[in-house]
Order: sequence, then structure tokens, then C-alpha cells
Amino acid sequence: MRVIFIINQDSNHQTVISRGGGASEWLFFLTAYKLSQIEGNEIIIYNKDQAEQILDGIQYKFYTNNEIIKTIQNETVIMQRELLALKKIHEINPNNKYYCWCHDHYSGKYQAEHTPAMINEYFSKFNIHVICISNFQKRIYRTKLPRVTIHLIYNALFKEYYPKSDSITYNKDVMLFASNWDKRLDVVLRGCREYHNKNPNFRLYLLKPVYVGPNGDDWKRRFPFIELKGCIKDKTEYSKLIQGCLGVFGTHFPETFGCVFAEAIHLGVPVIGDNSIATGYRDFIPNNLLCNFNNPHKIAEKIEEIYNNRPIVKLEDQFYDDKVIQEWMKLLKQ
Repeated sequence: MRVIFIINQDSNHQTVISRGGGASEWLFFLTAYKLSQIEGNEIIIYNKDQAEQILDGIQYKFYTNNEIIKTIQNETVIMQRELLALKKIHEINPNNKYYCWCHDHYSGKYQAEHTPAMINEYFSKFNIHVICISNFQKRIYRTKLPRVTIHLIYNALFKEYYPKSDSITYNKDVMLFASNWDKRLDVVLRGCREYHNKNPNFRLYLLKPVYVGPNGDDWKRRFPFIELKGCIKDKTEYSKLIQGCLGVFGTHFPETFGCVFAEAIHLGVPVIGDNSIATGYRDFIPNNLLCNFNNPHKIAEKIEEIYNNRPIVKLEDQFYDDKVIQEWMKLLKQ
């Protein structure tokens, strides 16, 4: 079985493994790589890297522009993210089976002047499918694209890159917040400040190089319990840091999935999530770890609750790469 992947990036699976990358790119390349390891599969990735090469059996080709799609005939093609780009590709060459693998909210960022109604009409007419990564995201896309075939395949947790250590003792006074950009960190900090008033030993690790408030105020000056840990690209060191914390905070943000939270639960670290909003991470964070982030007192209470009785957490099998790759194979064989 041959599958064509298209991504508007100049990276590959080896560079994201060695240097890290955004969650969407990490999942894109690692999923393609895992599929390539199955006997009988041939994976070709078109990206923006001009150096065409074969890496670990995957053929990487330079995606110069949409015209190159004319050379691809009667194949299965998976486009990362961009619904409008996939529509334009299909207009050039309709002779393939097309999927758009969506990681984002449905927004104008990748659709330009095309309304949801236009995409809905075109995709349904030509049987172009969409792949979503959580029940929450699928509900959003189902509202926007009611006539389009939408599949749910969870983001995969590639466990070999997130090693667990039995020798790490967690620090009961440390929580962690990890996000590539500010997903309402201010809401979490209000709850942390209330808890810090009760427990002056409390610290919050932030995994981000720079945090600046909306008015230019430095987070660390305003909240002295913060410790900035920067961006940790080494997955082993990253896993050790998470395992050394009492817990991890979810975000007050409608995440389409929330990879870092699945990673924490895989490592046995509880994640305090927000039940005041719909979000993708509620597919795998237990209800007893959710609270209303709009209420700082509820956040402080939940920290104290896991401080006094830290629950055992386990990521369900359906979120690990072996099960997720099976779902991909089922879809691609249709």
C-alpha cells in the first residue's frame, strides 16, 4: 500500500526526533514513519525541503507548488491541516483519494476566503474526507461541515520517546504548566496564587522561554512562585522533569487534543483540567481531576486535593501509537 503525505514544512522525521518540533509536525512525521515500518507499506512525503532524499525507507520529495500534484495518479493522499490547499490540489488533479488531517480549530487561517459552506459543498461533492483528533474537534468540524465524511483518529503517544523512570521521587510542592504559547496562563496563575498563600513552598514550573503579560508585565515579577524552565527539547530530560512534579495543569483553552497532557498521564503524573469549557483533553483526563478554572478557589482546592492524595493515573491503550497506527491502517485500507 502506497500513501502520499503532504506538509507545508521543510522538516522530516529524523529532524523532529533529534531536535523536536511543534506537536502537529511531530505527530505528522512520526505517524508517517511508523506506517512506513509496516511490511508492504510505501510512504512518500512531499515537503518544502529542496533536498530530495530517502530516509529510513521514506522517500522525501520537494513540493514545489500545487502543479506537482499532476504527477500523482490514483493514490491515497493525506494533506496536513489545510482544507483550502487540499481543495485547490483536488481541482488540479481529482484522480486521487484525498484526506485532510486536521489538527486545528476550524478557522479562517487555513481557509482564506472560503466559507465553511463552500468547503462543505466541495468536499462532500467529491468525497474528500477529514480526519479529526478528538471528539471535541470532530463536533466542531461536524457543525461546520455537516455533509463531509469525518473520521476520528486520536493523536498517538509514541511511548519510546517518553521513558518512565521508577527512581524519580516527585516534589509535592511543584506543579507544571507547559504550552508553546500563552493559552490563558493568567487563569491558572490566579488559582496558583491562592494556593501559594496557603503553601509558601509551592512553585510552578513554566516550560516556555519567555512569558510576558498583556500589559508588558513580566510573569515572574508578578508571581514570585514561578520558575522558568525554558524549552526542553530532549524528550528524556523533559520526561524526567514532568515525573518530578506533583502534577501538570491543563489550559483554560479549547485544545483540539493536548499532547503534553497525554504525555504527563502516560508518565503517571495527574493533570488538573478545566471543566468550564469544551476541550479535546477531556477525552483522556479523568473527571475527578477536572475543576472550574474560572474560580481560583477551585484550582487551589484541586492542587491541595492531589497534594494530600495523589491519584494513580494511566493513559488508556487507545491513545498509544500501536493502537492509533492500527486505526490508520483500517482507514487507509478502505
